Amino acid sequence: MCSVNKYIKNFQDSFYGKGHYERLAMIEELDSFIRKSLLKNPKDVDSLMIWACAQFELGKSLDAFVPRLNDFLNENEKELDEEEKARIATNIAGFYNSDFDFDMEIKFLQIASRYNSHYPETYYGLAYYYFYKLEYNLAEEFFAKALEFTKNHLYFLNYIYALINNYKYEKALEVLEEALDLYPDISEFYQAKIIVKIRMDKLDEARILIEDLETRGYSDNVYISELYYEIKDYKKCIEKFDDYKAHKICISDSMFYFDALYRLGEIDKLDEVRDYIIELMQKDLEIISKEELDDNYLEEDRNDDMDYKKYEIAKFREEIEMIKHSLLAYKKDEIQLYPIEFCYIIDCLGHERFSQIN
Repeated sequence: MCSVNKYIKNFQDSFYGKGHYERLAMIEELDSFIRKSLLKNPKDVDSLMIWACAQFELGKSLDAFVPRLNDFLNENEKELDEEEKARIATNIAGFYNSDFDFDMEIKFLQIASRYNSHYPETYYGLAYYYFYKLEYNLAEEFFAKALEFTKNHLYFLNYIYALINNYKYEKALEVLEEALDLYPDISEFYQAKIIVKIRMDKLDEARILIEDLETRGYSDNVYISELYYEIKDYKKCIEKFDDYKAHKICISDSMFYFDALYRLGEIDKLDEVRDYIIELMQKDLEIISKEELDDNYLEEDRNDDMDYKKYEIAKFREEIEMIKHSLLAYKKDEIQLYPIEFCYIIDCLGHERFSQIN
């Protein structure tokens, strides 16, 4: 193993678990070491990638280091092997992702793919991009490709979410069984299976799975309450919501609870909880009105915040009235499934290489 790789190995062994300032000092020391290494061997891909990631962690703008990577890729295309080119292109894509430049991100992900990348990060990046474009067929394809390299549980979960959103329920159940064989203790897989059963209108099967999820110690009662609403068990929905004292927190995304109260004729309780929530929101408005102003928080900022809080209160009142006066006025959206995002920069210093983590 070359001295650069030895240095990086020692760096990684002591880096994780350190505080922010300790890590920053270590990265600055690493940056100094890598710069010297690049002076001796400017075409060493390992050193170049670590140098770029050090700039990234030090908060440098992309213009300070990404053009050098792109130039290196173009100027040495004939000398670099496909794996090295895919690695560089995937890292560049990850840097652009962090900067919200998604056009450049997809450009370099596609370049990495054309080099027959053997890095699952490449295919995760492609899948994540297409998922948010609602191009679920492509998202499926690339999540499945990532799983060919590593059976990581988050790759599984993202693949399953893409299948569910693409209405491929039987395939989702098939992949879920494989995932649960490998990861029987990860609750997200059970949640996904419940959602599939609900989407397939197999509510009795969904109920059994919800009860099983509870016995496994799943503690998010608001989410459990929402699942019971989905299977039309409004009594259990209310019970679970109340167990958590959920009406003491913001419940703008929990209007299903009020609809459940209405459906069971518990209008007095509905009004009582509504008034309590409005009281809390009014207190928030009062706190905002007394916020101190400074150079970073101007009067116009405070006015904007107050206007938005007033809008939230008015919207909440309106939604409650819609529920109270017509069941048809309230239609709960399906539980949304979004891909789980994580950094896919292959050589990122901020985390252990993701594809090596189960």
